[in-house]
Amino acid sequence: MKQALLVILSSFLLIFTTSFSGYATTITEDTPNGAYLRDIGVLDAWNFDGDYGFKGAGVKVAIIDTGIQASHNDLKTENIHTFDCTAGTIEERCVDMNGADTDEDGHGTHVAGIIAAQHNDIGVYGVAPEVEIYSYKVKTNSSIKGIPSFISALREIQTFNFMKDWEDKIRIVNLSIAFTPEVEHPDNDPAWLPIMNDLLESLKNEGVLIIAAAGNQGSHVVGENYHPAAKFSYKYGHMYIYEEWLPTLKSSNNQINYPAINPNVMAVAAHNMHFYRSKFIESYVNPNDGNLYYTSYNKSPYSQTGPELEISALGHDVFSTFPIELDINDGFVDGYAKETGTSQATPFVTGVAALLMEQYPEKKGQEIRQLIIESANPKYGYLSDGTASNVFNHEYGYGTLSLKQQYPEPMYYHSYIYTILLDRNYVMYPSETGEKKDEIATQNAIVKSTNIWNEWVQNGSNKWFKPEFGEKGASFIVLKTSSLYLPDDYGWMEKVGEITGPTVSTAYELKGNSISGKYLIDTPDGQRWIDAKNGVLGETEIIDEYIQTYTYEDVYQLPDVTTTYLDRIPPQLVHATGRIKDRFNIYWYKIDLPSSETGAGWIQGDEHGLFTPKDTPGLEIELMETHKLYQYPDHGTTRIGEITPQTVQVDQYWTDGYYKWYKIQSHAGPAWIQGWYTE
Repeated sequence: MKQALLVILSSFLLIFTTSFSGYATTITEDTPNGAYLRDIGVLDAWNFDGDYGFKGAGVKVAIIDTGIQASHNDLKTENIHTFDCTAGTIEERCVDMNGADTDEDGHGTHVAGIIAAQHNDIGVYGVAPEVEIYSYKVKTNSSIKGIPSFISALREIQTFNFMKDWEDKIRIVNLSIAFTPEVEHPDNDPAWLPIMNDLLESLKNEGVLIIAAAGNQGSHVVGENYHPAAKFSYKYGHMYIYEEWLPTLKSSNNQINYPAINPNVMAVAAHNMHFYRSKFIESYVNPNDGNLYYTSYNKSPYSQTGPELEISALGHDVFSTFPIELDINDGFVDGYAKETGTSQATPFVTGVAALLMEQYPEKKGQEIRQLIIESANPKYGYLSDGTASNVFNHEYGYGTLSLKQQYPEPMYYHSYIYTILLDRNYVMYPSETGEKKDEIATQNAIVKSTNIWNEWVQNGSNKWFKPEFGEKGASFIVLKTSSLYLPDDYGWMEKVGEITGPTVSTAYELKGNSISGKYLIDTPDGQRWIDAKNGVLGETEIIDEYIQTYTYEDVYQLPDVTTTYLDRIPPQLVHATGRIKDRFNIYWYKIDLPSSETGAGWIQGDEHGLFTPKDTPGLEIELMETHKLYQYPDHGTTRIGEITPQTVQVDQYWTDGYYKWYKIQSHAGPAWIQGWYTE
């Protein structure tokens, strides 16, 4: 089989990020990738120990790629060693370039910036800015020339590590490159595979952690991967247009790429900023040229799937360093670019591994590999047979990359919790004689307060009240058996036991936030801290309503996607008996489910409630092209026909989080058509 060596390349897409601060090392409004670094706990690692924390100091990382622009002003030049391995034969040594620039493509520099861009208030912040980088330039444009250079790079790393003490070895290898099977080729040398397998196994056995990209030839069908020809050719609005996404391009072995598929290598998938890999692709005929095209609205359909995946990280619209002379594709010649692919997800995992290796210098690669897996945030996805799982699946592996379990939130960021009863009296100032009194009429409203003065507590609206007896604390549903913690002498959380779930307790304080922080709850052994993600604060509101759902809904045992998956139900009228908001402020509804053991399950709504179409009396829209007609606003429901370009009356519209749907009167009766992507 001919093997084509590919760099997992991507297109340049331009967006901007949000802002976060409040740490010794801060992330400002202008810090690209800032939301992601905060959400996965990298910011906590940087500030774990006073003003510094862990930033990869003392850890050597090899990047086998297109080279690196070592002189980039956002990279630490003195920490970069460059080698050229493109001579062409596996017998030849790589050439030591003595730190000179070697990247004529840009891909390797982009990968390097994700790992090690400096914290200098310009450009981008790398995950592990203090690592020492060893860049090995390899050929990536053909199998015949590329494979020997890749083997030479691996041998060079093996030679470098020979007879060195553990702390002086290259301990991590980043491979944002892949081999993809194509067609038989008489010139291909079949001897390369066992040589590479032996090198990978040898490096792994000496403690090196090898991390590789799964590949970008995925599809909306889990377990079906495609050849490189199946790639998007341009972006239009919020859509990615695919020219050759055809079933005939499905990979013959249907696997993730090599070397990620090798068991000695940690395979990395990609997700978008919403932590999702898209699964929907639709075909359409362009009326302007008559050609068949394929579209993806959910931004990350490329990440390959398979049983070898171990972890998933951000791989969409990732901002990083780029050689300024090559920076011509995004409209800004500034030495930075946005790229998309599993290539970009892989260095995030490499950077996190470097942080952990600094923290645990005695741990070898396989121990760090296991630590990354154990620290992952479970993510529901599908196996190739269609089964859903949040323990392990073929879309995200063991979950999405996270350090939140390793680096807890700072202790000073916390709030007290109160359940306020009906007609609570508030004042503007903490005094019985304070003016501007205000009363509420909300039963059992939960208040999280960070400000306390004498006997007074300030609520979220900056008004004050005096708690009455029994008012402190709120109901807390423990979703599953979970670890319990107590602070050690330094204020950091130490595991002290477990609580069996699901069960109901009472929460009194929150450290951090309700997504990644910890709650203080009652347990049989006294008050203990529990991860906020393992519970839901508040009591279930008892309701008796019949609600029309409009999409296929996943049903869970409890109001959280990490709990037991029960069923998937089509659009229908459901009987709801309870309602509660989760830690993301999203409503969940408890519905009758005869197929379950308890006769009930939970489905997820939104921040406003559950699936409420808006009436649009008198609204007309002109259809410029033929649209498919659906029974409900979901591509998985029954398609009842098509409607040609014409003016139609719109009765209702509804937004599903990605598209705006319109209910119209058609020749087939009332039907739904899909509108455009919504912000």
